Amino acid sequence: MKTLADFKRAMIVGSKWETIKHFKDNLTETTPVRECSKRQANSFAFRTTLPDGRIADCWLDFPKAKDVEFLNNDTITIKNNWGAAIYKKVTPWKHKNYIGLL
Repeated sequence: MKTLADFKRAMIVGSKWETIKHFKDNLTETTPVRECSKRQANSFAFRTTLPDGRIADCWLDFPKAKDVEFLNNDTITIKNNWGAAIYKKVTPWKHKNYIGLL
């Protein structure tokens, strides 16, 4: 991924993502691989298992371009007020211009 548009194209329903969150106080939290369950023009949802065992959609807004940094073809860092989140695509994705991991 090289642009925010690439990230939006890669965030399709069924794609799987690993999330690593880095907080300002140097704490790190890794979530299990989650699947994109819904996608809209300005937001997307990950299918998430809640502590009580129920499955729910966790909605996130797409970031602004000024808040993102692209580490490589399948990893993006999104900066926000609590630190940063790193999203890594773990499923292949096909697009007319891209084949494999984006």
